[in-house]
Amino acid sequence: MRAETGVLQGKPVLRGFRGDGTVLRLRHIWVRNSFQTFAFLRLSPGGHGTHVQVTLRSRYDAAAILAIWLGIAIVISILSLTQVISGAGNAQDLWFALLFPFFGVVVIVFGRLLARPERAALLDFIRQTIDARDVPPELVPSC
Repeated sequence: MRAETGVLQGKPVLRGFRGDGTVLRLRHIWVRNSFQTFAFLRLSPGGHGTHVQVTLRSRYDAAAILAIWLGIAIVISILSLTQVISGAGNAQDLWFALLFPFFGVVVIVFGRLLARPERAALLDFIRQTIDARDVPPELVPSC
């Protein structure tokens, strides 16, 4: 796997280490996407070879920042809406307040759409690199 991945040079898949596993991500030349898919690999000895556990996810900090941002945007929207309904606020402010959370949703959707093909590409890369085979259902533990 080390020969097929790189840290800095022109490999299509970048490799890093975190805790007890390896982190893989696709190299992007033109776009840096905070919602990029990461593959966390843990290798352990198994009964019929090496057991590979793969967890696919995006970055936690990007999700946390957008969750906080959307929460604040929704609170501001609710406050603006109640002021307009009570007559204390300006109706023109309502457009901004309603579009503010919508912009956050658009950022999330666009980022995830850019990262969508990465899941299949990372899994195919892992399967080809380590010549992996899926575990037959009769060998999978039930607990």
